[in-house]
Amino acid sequence: SEGESEPLDTERSIVAKNPFDEPGPPGQPQATDWDRDHVDLTWTPPLNDGGSPVTGYIVEKREKGTPKWIKAAEVRDKDTKARVDDLDEGVEYEFRVKAVNEAGPGEPSKASEGVVTKPRKLPPKIDRRNLRALTVKEGEPF
Repeated sequence: SEGESEPLDTERSIVAKNPFDEPGPPGQPQATDWDRDHVDLTWTPPLNDGGSPVTGYIVEKREKGTPKWIKAAEVRDKDTKARVDDLDEGVEYEFRVKAVNEAGPGEPSKASEGVVTKPRKLPPKIDRRNLRALTVKEGEPF
């Protein structure tokens, strides 16, 4: 039935809070591919989702040896992979990941191993200094 009730009179404080906790840390991210301006990462989901399903992930980056983590990418679903773009060539980066659920972002993962952004597939180079003409006859060893 509807209506007013008597106010609650209690000696203990009551804190209104979300019934869920933040998720635990995801697995350490691994670089699966990279180039001069991006890194592709994968990781495993957290063991503890805090009682609410994981809805996404936040990827953070920092230059190795520096203390400040910067948000680098956001995954808005349960996918455990991301590409981090707009990186500077020749710089060594570390990455970490936070899982997000209804309560918000959780604890960060362990930092990845350092990854240097550099071209992964270099075109072949020929050293022309030691080239010399060679004449061969069919069927004879050379």
